[in-house]
Amino acid sequence: MDALIEDAGAGWLEFVDVCKGAIKMQMLKGGVWRFTAACGVVGLIVAGVIAFSARAQYQSTAVLRMAAGQWDDQVEKLNQAEQEILSRKSLYTVIHKYDLYGEERKTQPLEDVISGMRNRYIQLRVLQIPKTTANAFSIRYQSGDPAKAQAVTTYLTERFITALKDSAPLELLDPASPPKQADGSNRPVMLAVGLVLGMAAGMVLLGIRRWPLIPLTGLAVAIVVWPASYLLSDTYRSQAVLRSKTADVSQAAREVVNNRAFLASVMQEYALYSKRPNGVDLMQRSLVVQSLNATKGKVCIVRFDYSDRYKAQRAVQEIVSKIAESWTVKVEVLDPPQVAEQALTPNRLAIVVVALFAGLVAGAIALAVRRHRAPGGTDDRFLSSVSF
Repeated sequence: MDALIEDAGAGWLEFVDVCKGAIKMQMLKGGVWRFTAACGVVGLIVAGVIAFSARAQYQSTAVLRMAAGQWDDQVEKLNQAEQEILSRKSLYTVIHKYDLYGEERKTQPLEDVISGMRNRYIQLRVLQIPKTTANAFSIRYQSGDPAKAQAVTTYLTERFITALKDSAPLELLDPASPPKQADGSNRPVMLAVGLVLGMAAGMVLLGIRRWPLIPLTGLAVAIVVWPASYLLSDTYRSQAVLRSKTADVSQAAREVVNNRAFLASVMQEYALYSKRPNGVDLMQRSLVVQSLNATKGKVCIVRFDYSDRYKAQRAVQEIVSKIAESWTVKVEVLDPPQVAEQALTPNRLAIVVVALFAGLVAGAIALAVRRHRAPGGTDDRFLSSVSF
């Protein structure tokens, strides 16, 4: 080291340059893995703080058994009870009765809160599916308050027992028990993700130090594309699942979808495509009727994509009602239309990732061109021109 300093003129700037070169050599050798491991540990610590500081969730589960009978008939009765008990009106009563989601109700529309409760925190699961014997199913509710988790599960259990007491009596095998501990099943996954992301960040930082043009170009493109993606309007999807045991219900659905006068009336009632002269054509292109084969009868899915989640749900409701009115046979609604929790398109994360990748490729091409034009065209001479 002393000899190198003497050759360089023994100035402080030259000494700093020599130290920078030494650090760079260490980073590009054994120090790379130590630096990457250190970043992984940092990511692990950050993930641990997030995982253990997040609000604990408690689950309470009850198990019920239906009397012996045909499975298709039992499923039909269970679906009918589910539609009534988990309807918006019913869940609205539960939310106010047990004072649920106080913070969410301050910042979110009530429709979103009810939809989130039904789709995320309430689970109905069949435990066995024989054809002609008794069938069991579980009711599970998840909450940040263990007492409320048990209370709501007990309430839902009582509602199902009452709703099916005449048509399909239920036996309570396991009542809703108080949760003893919070559900921390996602914490190991979060810790693993933190470790991997930390190590990846370390490798990216090393890459930035050696080839700054590539990541900077990718980052610049992603930064430009990210706000530009919000110029694209969101599209939300609402759908309903219908079944008829004696006829093809998709035929009735297609007749309604092809009824331009009916669609025009729905558009007028809910102000759909108000600024588009070809609104009926646009609505027909956004409506999809999909036919499915079931063990008993025909099942079809009716879905509609629109820029307003609430209008999309109401439009599907109108279509389902029209199908039930115009069809001569009984139509069952297995799954009523729901308000979409998040937009179907655009996928802004995917757009930004693609833009980042394209920017990285563009940066690599620019680096290759610059390297080729550098004196001598060698990597060492090019790297020597990049400040550390």
